Amino acid sequence: MRTRRESYWWAMIVGAGLIALGVLGFFYESGFDKNASGSLFGVFEVNGTWNVFHIVLGAIGVTAAMTGWGRWYSLITGWVLIIVGLGQLFVGSEDLFLSAVPAGTGLAVFQIVLGITGIIAGWRSQRELREAGEYQPTERGY
Repeated sequence: MRTRRESYWWAMIVGAGLIALGVLGFFYESGFDKNASGSLFGVFEVNGTWNVFHIVLGAIGVTAAMTGWGRWYSLITGWVLIIVGLGQLFVGSEDLFLSAVPAGTGLAVFQIVLGITGIIAGWRSQRELREAGEYQPTERGY
């Protein structure tokens, strides 16, 4: 029986959580314009664009976990979430490509923390594969 790696669980749990966050966000704010902004749980600033982003990212995560791509999902999504979160915190969404989404500190910090945990899960899973002798690097070396 094949054991599940941390990245599998990270992709599955975070994916399901992001889908739930996106769906719940539509109950608070479903508008897609720049000024549409609702507060989910009083912490996360959301609008229709963020809700769709979270649902799509979550669906990709669940699919990645079920198809064996959880490690890549956790690594790539981790970096994307960190970059987006830092951009929201320090640059502001109006100055980035994120002008259609509200810039909230709560959501930005949440994304940074989630990104860091994703990278850790991906790296730890790679180390576990190496120790088990199952890691097969590509011709590029990773």
